[in-house]
Amino acid sequence: MRRLLLALVTVGLAVASLALPAAGQSVPPNPVRITTVSPPCAPLNQRVEVTVAGTSAPGARGSLVIAEPSGTAITKTTWSDLSDDNQDGRWSAALPTITPTVNGYYTITATDGFGNSHRAQFSAPCRKPRVVLDPGCSVAGRPTTLT
Repeated sequence: MRRLLLALVTVGLAVASLALPAAGQSVPPNPVRITTVSPPCAPLNQRVEVTVAGTSAPGARGSLVIAEPSGTAITKTTWSDLSDDNQDGRWSAALPTITPTVNGYYTITATDGFGNSHRAQFSAPCRKPRVVLDPGCSVAGRPTTLT
């Protein structure tokens, strides 16, 4: 009897953890994701057109906003599923031409009609980061802390 009760409780907890939608609710769609920003950076005070591509729920539409490092939005456009049948979830959109005037990382936010959003960054000016690992090598299979 104890095993039966334990099994029933375990099954009940497993079903409850599935978080199935309530009656009348639908399963949320694939959230919007930015996959590429081109170009990823530009010189200061030079006009540039930024193209953003991503994925979303099939047939979805949404908006793109680019904001200065301070958070002030400077331009906005829309995106929609690119496929011929409007069902594969891939999209691309060109933001209106901008002229970055502030040194830093501009934030690009893609939002869909389902309340999902995703962010990526665009740098002005272009940066060439230098990475140096210390130590420069390690022994295979042995944990190593890198600086």
